[in-house]
Amino acid sequence: MMISSKRVLSVLLMLVVLSSSGCAWFAPKPPKPPKEMLITGLTNYIAQRSADFSIDMDINALGKDVEEKPQNMRFDLNYSGESQMGTDGKAEAFNSVLVADVAINKDHYKASAELRSSKEFIYAVLNSLTGAEKELPKEQLDQIAGKWWKIPLPKDLTSLPAADPVTVLASLKKNLAESDAYIKEIQYEGTDMIKGLDSYHYEVVLDREKLRALVDDYAVKQEMSAEDKQDLQKTLAGSALHLEFWVSRDALIFDGFKARFKVDTIIGSDRKSAGRGDGEMMLTLSNFGKSVKLNEPKESQTFDLFGLLGSFGVLPQMDLETELPVDGAVKKP
Repeated sequence: MMISSKRVLSVLLMLVVLSSSGCAWFAPKPPKPPKEMLITGLTNYIAQRSADFSIDMDINALGKDVEEKPQNMRFDLNYSGESQMGTDGKAEAFNSVLVADVAINKDHYKASAELRSSKEFIYAVLNSLTGAEKELPKEQLDQIAGKWWKIPLPKDLTSLPAADPVTVLASLKKNLAESDAYIKEIQYEGTDMIKGLDSYHYEVVLDREKLRALVDDYAVKQEMSAEDKQDLQKTLAGSALHLEFWVSRDALIFDGFKARFKVDTIIGSDRKSAGRGDGEMMLTLSNFGKSVKLNEPKESQTFDLFGLLGSFGVLPQMDLETELPVDGAVKKP
């Protein structure tokens, strides 16, 4: 028996459609409805004491200034690391790396930095910075690049009681309940791999009409002018926001979140400049329950950042764990 080419073509076409849609028809069925899966995933995540994290951001903006000159900006960032909470609910160990790549018109900047922290100190280092020679001469950059800075945390901050998981979850549920009015539905999209874990994938469909009403209410409360309201609505009309999240299949832990946005019209405050933009942010969580230890630098120079900000009135004066002489040496009180 011969099979017609049309039938073969139709079968192939169906397979392409199914694969491009994530094969949700044949994907494993989640044990709970979408909204309950979100609550369960977040509840189980909050119960974890440690995890790896990775945040990737990609933002692009195009436009013209008041003189009709093109203004282009691209911002790429990766922030990744590991963290562990102590039995008291406070951060016990935190190690992270930040890599940024920024282009503004013809200027191109690249930077790499690290941030580590314990209950008493924050450690920071600027590993590299290129493209900022005009703003920061090489002589000044050499004085700070590659050097670890040890920043004591104020007693006012370290003595604060940590929020217990029950309180955090209650607050989270309250926020979700308030935002639920702007969610039309949560769609199950099948399964994906998140950092090696098979995970349930969901897409959040927002209610644009209710969001428009929210913007109208905001404009009234801010006592915006008729022109400002019109500009805001025009921006919203040409905007799109897509939200997605993932929950691991094995332990039902929230392990991924993605937000994508596009704005076709951004009107400047002068109404002469305008632009458009788009971007994406992806958060992944993995290796739950791992043991994390602070990678304390072998050498570091103490910098009383919080005390300095307090002396300038930027922050209230805070009591520090250590008394810091001018030479930067640490002396216990």
